[in-house]
Amino acid sequence: MDEHKKKNIVIIGGGRRGIAIIETLHEDEQLRIVGIADRNQNPSRIELAKKLGIPTATDFRDLLKNQKVDAILNLSDDPEINKQLQKIGESSNIEIMKGPVTSLLWDRLREKKALAEFERLSKRTDPSVGLEELYILIMNSCIKGTKADAGSLFVFDEKSKQLALKTAWGLNEKIIELIKKKGKEKLQLWREQKLPQPIISKAEGESLPGNLKGMPEIETGICIPLIGREEKLIGLITLHSKKKNRQFLDEEKRLFTTFADYSSQAIENTMLYKSTQQLSITDGLTGLFNHRHFHEQLELEVNRAQRYDLNLSLIMIDLDHFKKFNDSYGHLEGDTLLRKIAQILKSSLRETDFVARYGGEEFAVILPETNKAGASFAAERVRKTINEQTFGEVGAKMTISLGVASYPDDACLRTDLIKKADEALYRAKKEGRNRTCLF
Repeated sequence: MDEHKKKNIVIIGGGRRGIAIIETLHEDEQLRIVGIADRNQNPSRIELAKKLGIPTATDFRDLLKNQKVDAILNLSDDPEINKQLQKIGESSNIEIMKGPVTSLLWDRLREKKALAEFERLSKRTDPSVGLEELYILIMNSCIKGTKADAGSLFVFDEKSKQLALKTAWGLNEKIIELIKKKGKEKLQLWREQKLPQPIISKAEGESLPGNLKGMPEIETGICIPLIGREEKLIGLITLHSKKKNRQFLDEEKRLFTTFADYSSQAIENTMLYKSTQQLSITDGLTGLFNHRHFHEQLELEVNRAQRYDLNLSLIMIDLDHFKKFNDSYGHLEGDTLLRKIAQILKSSLRETDFVARYGGEEFAVILPETNKAGASFAAERVRKTINEQTFGEVGAKMTISLGVASYPDDACLRTDLIKKADEALYRAKKEGRNRTCLF
């Protein structure tokens, strides 16, 4: 599109939601963001603006002085700003967008972006994209395309013959447990299911046994198996509504079926590619991901957190007095200890968490969709588990120190997030070891 025909827009405020809106509007061919105003000078938005070459200011009026502005998108809830914008709207040709208009715009932007990304997914021929990104993209596309309120994606594990949760949106652990139970029942007939079928309903939830009661925030749900080449079972996707008397329409079910077909192909292609690449990204001693792949994955997760407006946390872990352990018991025992620590980390964290050997006796954990409180809880669980263990034939004890930092609270760039988590880890060491410190 001709640059001169683009509409110039200024954005005011917006909190974390503003980051996602800026990302989306910046990609729009009909708009040009010519300024971002924020009295608080939120670091995440300021860094994003610098990256995109967009001017910033604490007072939006400064952005109107030297350039043509066609519209102002007010994402703040400041009454004084509303008064100032009302005067500007009355005395100029600048369009003022606020309140319900911004909420509607936000909904439309997210829906448009989700559907566009699904179109990209359906045409994907490059299997080198990460599985984690693919699961999020599939879930986001399915929910937005069908206007569902929640959903989950499971992958079938050939060894255990169980469904492994890969991502879930808008569902608590109790509901996920029920979905997994019902999904296992549905998979007994998966070869016969070609269209979405019901999986759980509110009425069903009200008759649950004791440990599953309290589920019925979900009104209804549908599911469809993911089937690959030669009728191979890949997994299961579910979608759910929380609105009273809301049923999925036939056109939404057809779209869901199309999503599932393309998703199966994309997941299977990516799994095949990843299986041939595993050796190059794995640490030979512990079996965890290696240092190089950790940096690649963290970059991907930070980009995704920005794109979808998600939380993200990083835990840096260091074994306390590991050199002393090696000197006392030998390097073979030291290697055995590192392997055992790696196993504990994997078993103590979620399937969706990314655990890597950062180097030597240091480990790193990426926790997608996790805020600082959640990461702190996970870090403490790992620390206590290791503190209670004995290692090797000698029954030796080992403790760890941990540092936690989060996006977007502490940093919005990969290198800064690592730096902040390292600083928190250093403080944990300095304050006596065997503890978790937050940045």
